[in-house]
Amino acid sequence: MKKIILTILMAVLVQIGFAQVLQGNWTTTGSISYYKSQQNGDRYSISYTYEHKYYNISPTIGYVVANNIEVGLIGSYNRSKSNSEKIMDAGVSNTFYNDSRSWSAGVYTKAYKFLLSNFAVTGQADVSYDSYSSDFAQKNIAYYYSNEYVGEHERNYISATISPGISYFLSDKISLNLKYGSLSYTKMDNQAYYRNQAYNRDHLDDSAADGHSLVLNFSSSSFGAGLSFFF
Repeated sequence: MKKIILTILMAVLVQIGFAQVLQGNWTTTGSISYYKSQQNGDRYSISYTYEHKYYNISPTIGYVVANNIEVGLIGSYNRSKSNSEKIMDAGVSNTFYNDSRSWSAGVYTKAYKFLLSNFAVTGQADVSYDSYSSDFAQKNIAYYYSNEYVGEHERNYISATISPGISYFLSDKISLNLKYGSLSYTKMDNQAYYRNQAYNRDHLDDSAADGHSLVLNFSSSSFGAGLSFFF
């Protein structure tokens, strides 16, 4: 009986025949990420609320140049909204709202290492051009005085990213892909403007400087799931 159970288990795990990402195949992939976070409470006579929503859509098309080596084109669209309110005591408060959008286009290469014939760990490296814009508003109230800022932020950058993942092949033509975590280098070009509503003045935000960054990301925004179709 134990031998029969072991044989069935091995047959399910191995599934000989699903085992290759073959040279000459084309592949198309789509992934979607979404998360939402909320916080609220009271601390030291301060009441606060916070909400953040984010989603991402990322299609790709690739070509298998060698067995288990894939190259192709990537694109993505992201949308993020956040708002917060902090009330310190009667007549003193701070509110903030931000709505941001971004898109990117680039190239990638992806390598598969099969641990089982239908299960592989993957590593992907990509280089992309990204464009980001956002609208924000902030209002401060202190007893008989109030001030409101509204503004826009634009950012263009080039990034290089390495990300790990796994692929489970449901058949020789379809794989389920999961990814979590990334290491990214980014070169940024920033521009930000805001208007002081109380004085009706426009300002350039000097803090939005050009720069470079290297980020290791294991937040929920780095998680993605999708299906690949090989043909």
